[in-house]
This record gives sequence, structure tokens and C-alpha cells, in this order.
Amino acid sequence: MMIGLYAAAALAVSPMPACPSPRPVFATIAIDPAAVVLIPSTRQFAIALRATEDGGYHWRLQNPAESAATVQADGEASAWDTAFTNLARPAGSPPMMGGQATEFFLFTARAAGEVKLTFALLAPGRSTPTKTTVYTVRVVPYVMTC
Repeated sequence: MMIGLYAAAALAVSPMPACPSPRPVFATIAIDPAAVVLIPSTRQFAIALRATEDGGYHWRLQNPAESAATVQADGEASAWDTAFTNLARPAGSPPMMGGQATEFFLFTARAAGEVKLTFALLAPGRSTPTKTTVYTVRVVPYVMTC
């Protein structure tokens, strides 16, 4: 009889669900430098900045070495917005030049802490930025509950 009670109790306990993946793709895409980017450690995030790339303008991360302990730079990518720029133009009009692009800077949060990421907008052939913008990133410990 005692063995039967243990077997019944074992059947009544359901297995725990599997834990979610600890690292989903891009937990956050930041577009506002005035807001603090709050991101759990081990999570990926992106910072999106607009530029007129076909006019030669581009953004560059100014302080990658200073931020390396807190966030890891994983590269960058651009998405051309030329098609969207031309949507409002009358049918048959030639394409508009000087289209905007969104540049995405990709990062992984590594360790708890706060870092300021400074980006410089560079004109073609210039080393002095025409504009800078600063994003504050606060990395908090990632707590996974299963």
C-alpha cells in the first residue's frame, strides 16, 4: 500500500516547463537618446540612428573601448528608406535623391553597470563630426525564473 501512495504522488506532480532561451534576438531597439536604455545582461539590443547615407553621411561609435566591459559591439547594419521617401511622390516622377537610411548599431549587454555610448555623424571626407548624440545604457542583472 505504501508503494502505491508514492506512485500516485509521483504521478500528481507535473514536470516543470523548460526555461526560455536566455538570449533572444534584440530585446530592445533604442531610437530616443533622451531615454535611458535599460537592458538585462546577456540580452542583445540595437541603437537606430538616421543618416543621409547616399550623400556620404554616416554615424560612427566614438567610444567602443570605454564601453567594452559593459556592452559588446556586435557590428552595424543599414536599412535604406529611399522607397519610403518616394511613396508620396506623384506617379511617374523621377526618384528623389538624398534618401534617408537608418543605421543600426548592434550590441550585447555583458555586465551590470552603466555606460554612455557616443555616436558622431560624419560628413563625407570629414573627420570632425557635424553632430554627436549620446545614449545612456544601463545593464541590469538578468534574472531568469523557471
